[in-house]
Amino acid sequence: MDLDDQYGADVASLAEPFARQGGMQDAVPNRSDLSHGHPQHVWRREPDSWDRADNPQVLLDVALPLARDLGFQYVGYVISTSLPVSSPRRQSISNFPAAWREWERTRSTLECNPIIRRCRASVRPLVWDDASFDSAPLFRAALGRAGVRSGWSQLVRDSRGSWGVLTLGRTTPHPASCPPYDVEPRLVWLAQMFHYHLSRMCRTGPVGGNEIHLTEMEKTILRWTVDGKTSGELATILEVSVRTVNFHVQNILMKMNTCNKTAAAAQAALLGLLY
Repeated sequence: MDLDDQYGADVASLAEPFARQGGMQDAVPNRSDLSHGHPQHVWRREPDSWDRADNPQVLLDVALPLARDLGFQYVGYVISTSLPVSSPRRQSISNFPAAWREWERTRSTLECNPIIRRCRASVRPLVWDDASFDSAPLFRAALGRAGVRSGWSQLVRDSRGSWGVLTLGRTTPHPASCPPYDVEPRLVWLAQMFHYHLSRMCRTGPVGGNEIHLTEMEKTILRWTVDGKTSGELATILEVSVRTVNFHVQNILMKMNTCNKTAAAAQAALLGLLY
């Protein structure tokens, strides 16, 4: 089991304590503000459902009952790779109103989306309502036309340099009886699970990337390259010949499918391969 698989297993295991303890049921005094049913059952069965999901739509279907149990009607997730740097590959899935999705597709970009922009500047969850975007009137108006009044968004990053943002939305203001910190552990868990499993699908799809395994010598060469060292300087530092350094560099270029060691070092840093 590699580290990412272990990460997925560890994240999945977080669901059981929530279910065992009744989750946030006792922490939310007025369940009428949320949706209902049997939260213990809904949350307890989910780890296996995530593992069985084989496409983004199934992931969304798994997430929706959990979001509704927390009082949100809408779920959206966007994921972006770190490479290529000039044109990252992105994928999104959402059940937000069609009018909003169409506006977002034609009028907005991730770089201009104030929710995405704020989330990428902090690891803290973003709790927002329709008054949070006075500085982005077109964005606010589009949300209003779609009937979205409030929401919660969370950034997730992974060891491959990819990032994603989970956004949950609702048609009503945030209920006063349900402050954000009451449900935040489950919301963070939901974001992590969505990111892990969507990343799993993207690695074999259009947003994916092959596994790259570097030797310790190759990692060392790349770390020194990031610090600006030439092959000659590397040979001196590592007490090997320049020919030996170049041999390892050629192996790095083949593994990473790059044309020079500077590009390889930059990509390795973004992908978290240097350590």
